[in-house]
Amino acid sequence: TFTFNARGSQTGIYPNTAEAMADGGLTATSNQTSTKVTQPVLAVKCEVGQAIRIGQNATFKFTVTNSGDSACNDTTLVANLGGARLISADHNGAAGGNGATWNHGSIPAGQSRTVSVVVAGAAAGHIPVSATVNCGCATPATTTCQVNVVGVPDIGTLITDDDGVVMVGADHTYRVEVANQGQVNLTNTRMVVQLPQGMTFVSSPLGKAIAGNKVEFNFGTVPPGQRPASTFVVKSSVAGELLVTGETTCAELRTPVRDDELTNFVQ
Repeated sequence: TFTFNARGSQTGIYPNTAEAMADGGLTATSNQTSTKVTQPVLAVKCEVGQAIRIGQNATFKFTVTNSGDSACNDTTLVANLGGARLISADHNGAAGGNGATWNHGSIPAGQSRTVSVVVAGAAAGHIPVSATVNCGCATPATTTCQVNVVGVPDIGTLITDDDGVVMVGADHTYRVEVANQGQVNLTNTRMVVQLPQGMTFVSSPLGKAIAGNKVEFNFGTVPPGQRPASTFVVKSSVAGELLVTGETTCAELRTPVRDDELTNFVQ
């Protein structure tokens, strides 16, 4: 009796026979046996919505499928959450490292398993997630997907002065300020102050005079929580209640924001 070991390099049915030979031209051929070589074939798919707002949570769903012709034993799925904070993982997913891990056990041929994680959308940008599934005798499979986290813009504006009664011909200072009260950068942020008839622009560290008796302030990009400010100095040649009006715009908001400040100029 003789034995030998063999290994199949691909799936299929392998018929085997043996032939014995001896001196004197003696030969004998065995019966035929067949060996069937099978293999699990893994695939994994990631699904998530298109976008969430800052402060909302995103749910990523992973579906593992065995399309091979044998069971996939000791199947493990590992998800990398791209630095996002894990809120929960269903089906006994264990948090660890940069994500979560599931042990699916045995997945029979032709069957699937689906799990999901919930992560926090804490900042604007993308949450990229990847997942890899492994089991014995199968080639690992990987998938990636991402969700876009978007912020909501908002702006606050202010025009004010310290003294509401001013002598005609005296220098008078106004302060202007914009505040990013939203969740994303405000870009191309610009305030234009309209001066009333009889009032003239004198100076400003940031603002500049433009046509139409106006003063323009270009604040550029304003990150969330920032409050850039400036001042401008004017003179009035007439007495009375004079109203300066500011209009602020930025690329992220469709509606201009208006501010008024009334000053009483006296002789």
